[in-house]
Amino acid sequence: MVGSQLKQLKASLRDRGRLGPTPSKKQRKSQQEARRQSKQSELLEAQPVKNAKFDFLNGQARNGSNKDSAARERREQARRDGILYEMQRKQKVGGINDRRFGEDDPTMTPEERAMERFIREKQRSGRKSGVFDLEEEDEDEDGLTHLGRPLTLKDDFQDSMSNDSASDGGVQRGVKRRRLLNGEVEFNADHQDTAQPERPKTKKEVMEEVIAKSKLHKYERQKAKEDDDELRAELDADVADIFALMNGRKATSNAMAPVAATMNPDRAALINGNDREQADREYDMRLRAMVQDKRSMPTTRTKTEEEVAQEEAARLERLEAQRLRRMQGEEFSDEGDDVVADGDEDFYGGVEESIAQPRSTNSTGFKPRLLLRQQDVEDEDEFDLDEDLVAIGSDESSLQSGESSSLEDAVSEDEDEDEEFVMGIATEDDDGKLLLGSSMTKPRSLEDNLRLDLAFTYACPQSLEELLAITKEVAYADLATVIQRIRALYHSGLAEGNKAKLAGFAAALVEYISYLPRQKDRPDLAVLETLIRHIHSLAKSYPNSVSDAFREQLRVIQKTRFSAPDAGDLIMLTAIGSIYPTSDHFHQVVTPAMLTIARYLEHGFPTTISSLATGTYLSTLALDYQRLSKRYIPELVNYALYAIDILSPEPSTRLTSVYPDHTSIADLRIKGDLKDSHFHESLSFWVIDNLTIDDKNLEFVKISILAAHLELINTIVEQWISLSAYPEIMSVVLESLDHLSSKNSLAKLPNNIRQLILSLKGNVESSVAKALQTRRPLTLHNHRPLSIKMSVPKFEDSYNPNKRYDPDTERAESSKLRAEHKKERKAVIREFRKEARAEAVVQLEEKKARDEAYEKKYKRLVAEIQGEEGREANAYEREKAARKNRR
Repeated sequence: MVGSQLKQLKASLRDRGRLGPTPSKKQRKSQQEARRQSKQSELLEAQPVKNAKFDFLNGQARNGSNKDSAARERREQARRDGILYEMQRKQKVGGINDRRFGEDDPTMTPEERAMERFIREKQRSGRKSGVFDLEEEDEDEDGLTHLGRPLTLKDDFQDSMSNDSASDGGVQRGVKRRRLLNGEVEFNADHQDTAQPERPKTKKEVMEEVIAKSKLHKYERQKAKEDDDELRAELDADVADIFALMNGRKATSNAMAPVAATMNPDRAALINGNDREQADREYDMRLRAMVQDKRSMPTTRTKTEEEVAQEEAARLERLEAQRLRRMQGEEFSDEGDDVVADGDEDFYGGVEESIAQPRSTNSTGFKPRLLLRQQDVEDEDEFDLDEDLVAIGSDESSLQSGESSSLEDAVSEDEDEDEEFVMGIATEDDDGKLLLGSSMTKPRSLEDNLRLDLAFTYACPQSLEELLAITKEVAYADLATVIQRIRALYHSGLAEGNKAKLAGFAAALVEYISYLPRQKDRPDLAVLETLIRHIHSLAKSYPNSVSDAFREQLRVIQKTRFSAPDAGDLIMLTAIGSIYPTSDHFHQVVTPAMLTIARYLEHGFPTTISSLATGTYLSTLALDYQRLSKRYIPELVNYALYAIDILSPEPSTRLTSVYPDHTSIADLRIKGDLKDSHFHESLSFWVIDNLTIDDKNLEFVKISILAAHLELINTIVEQWISLSAYPEIMSVVLESLDHLSSKNSLAKLPNNIRQLILSLKGNVESSVAKALQTRRPLTLHNHRPLSIKMSVPKFEDSYNPNKRYDPDTERAESSKLRAEHKKERKAVIREFRKEARAEAVVQLEEKKARDEAYEKKYKRLVAEIQGEEGREANAYEREKAARKNRR
């Protein structure tokens, strides 16, 4: 078994006689003979082996020179030298490498070294200069000079200066000016011999001179081109005369008549004697138009959102301080009030322009929107209030010519408030379409937004109790102003903790819109819509807080009153549909809200007219949720058909067979003979409260709810006609419409309701027939027959058993890469081992040199000590012998 490298090294050194006992004479002779024979063999091996003359047996035969031991020894020596240098430079950083010529040459004298360096520097500078050197001069360097400048040197601008100095005293001034420009000074005769050599030009001066010459040449070329153009134009003008002379006729003169001087028409009219007052009036009108031109006004810098919020917060604080001084009776200038009014009007420029606009409604007759706004109004969320916010069948003039009372009048007059519905339960226009109520209150004007008796600064409420404490003394009409000021004071860019405060404020607003409709002095629906717009705007910046607040309200509804939601719950569900995208299949807020609505429609059978109105509103809201996605809602169809059956003047046998019998609890059928009347009534949103319904209007409320459900079915036809199960869905609807369109039932309904029923029935029948025609039966897929796979053996012509064949290319590439990596790894390890062996040899040689030096020094010291001791011993013996002789 081969030993370790250290043992092999010791064995090789022992064989060479470096280690071990001293060999005998016979052994030395044998070693000398072996060395002589090895030298002879090395001489033979040093000659490279020539290639075979006819190398046809093996084309890959290796050259014999690769086995040359001398070359191998040289490689080993080079490796040892490199390792020795690395070992010497190990843990050493820096150092100075003197690369000056001849610095380490001991054979050169200092004079020779300096001369050689000077010659090399001149040669280097000569190589840098070229043909295009701008500093190279044509004259000889040994020419005549004056004050370090050659006499032939002349600047480009001296010729022009010499012409200007021809006047009296101009020569002296020109010479002096040139001297000053050239940087010269006047010398006395005694100092003329101490002239300084010429200063070489810098790169900047050279480039300036080149640029000046380039511009001069460009100007000369341009001037020559202009002269050529003028000459060419003159020749072109004379071409006609030349042709006329050649043809033998007189040339006609083409010279143009001189143009008379023109004058401003207004000034000419004034000189001719026109009215002076008329001219002054026209001047004033033009001046006023120029002043009012926006292009003549200076523009202000576009400010960031943080800067605008900071300025608005400072302005509100200043207004609050002025309000407090005004309440205390202190006097201050009226100009400040004007500034306050203007500034507040600019900021609170209408609620509809500063709050996000909810989503547009669907085209159903029962629209769960709180307020219709005018079109083409931009809000702070950067999108327009489009025409989708207006109910189908209503025109814009009805919005403008409707109730023009302000919010304060709407709040004070309960009768007008009771006549308003969110969008109107059922309203009829001239075309016979049912739509949501169009008699909405008009938005407040810009002047009404500013209330000087209203505080300008408030604390940011974090809960419903704090918000109620702040708004306790605030009128409903001023809620939008208070909320807007709170948002401006606590803008997220003004302070570090404002984001958390506004997040809590948004959650409190969600509870607030659900709290207000439950109060006896409930606010106007326009106020609730304004609050929803604020929540919509805050939900974009604080989505987690707003969504958590909505989910908490939905959780309370599911636990306490899922079968009897109140007005606050309906407003909150409407706000969810306005704020969030209801077309999403899964949404953390919309999905629970949709489940809440479906649960009421499935289990909350109506027992009173108010509960029936609540279900009607939720049915329309559910259909509006699925306006874009057009998903099928079975609870909606069941509730609509149940409501139609219980409102029908005549009982239906289908009602007792399909739905539970609730007729014993409350009789909600339409009673009385109304066939000669024409129904046109708008219901209030607060019809869900029994207190707002009297016996006089009870029948009209029932008819309004029936019309709303009929319009709801009409919207279902438009949305669900693309469903594959549409004929089966509408089959049960046709049964209810058949019963409602019977002779006995139609006889007790108003004329327009009868027309609506008949038209709806015809629409449903035609849509079902069309759906059945377009329906395709289920068929199997017609696939192309697949071919049978053939297993043909694969033969390789150049098959090599030592070669690996893999049909998978990726696996073959990976195996090839692994083999290459393994090969490279072995080569690197082999090199490491060679370097380690070489390093061990170098270290052993160094250790041997150190040991030899130590042994030599040790022997020298021992010899010195022994010599000194011998001399001292001899001296002692002589002294001892001398003492004996003296005795």
